[in-house]
Amino acid sequence: MGNFVELETIVDGVNFKEVKEEHENIKIKLGLNNFESISVSYVDLIKK
Repeated sequence: MGNFVELETIVDGVNFKEVKEEHENIKIKLGLNNFESISVSYVDLIKK
């Protein structure tokens, strides 16, 4: 599957816009904003 980083954001009690903004900010801080995002977990990818 190559190189990957799995990021998780806790969404309990916050709205989707805040969650999306937090996720994007973390990607930028980690220098990952130019890479494709996949909206499934690693464990779900290896099941395929």
